[in-house]
Amino acid sequence: MSENKYRQKGSGENRLSSEKRGFSVTEFFENFAGVEAMLDKGLPTRFIPYLLFLAFLGLIYIGNAHFAERTIRELNRSETEADNLKADYTTIKVQLLFAGKQTEISAKAQEVGLVENNGKTYRIILKKNE
Repeated sequence: MSENKYRQKGSGENRLSSEKRGFSVTEFFENFAGVEAMLDKGLPTRFIPYLLFLAFLGLIYIGNAHFAERTIRELNRSETEADNLKADYTTIKVQLLFAGKQTEISAKAQEVGLVENNGKTYRIILKKNE
């Protein structure tokens, strides 16, 4: 059996040397921003209030987005319900107008036994003394 050995850093045959790798976007940003030099000893404590403030702003932003989406859904639901109620109102209004026609009223009155007066109308006058 062969013996297990630790691999030496930087001696990998499969690894490309830094000269052969070419351009790397992340490496460019690391070198440009100097983040590696700043974070060598850990995150400086002077940035903690700013990071907490940014985290708080992020939470407010996310909460506002959820609130806006929920409000839009409620508005859409209300618009749909208003359209349905408007259609119901129009239907009932047409039915009421149709039922209020004289021919419809006389037909329903005949079902009950009432007869339409086709003769001359009379005015009844009462004297106040009587």
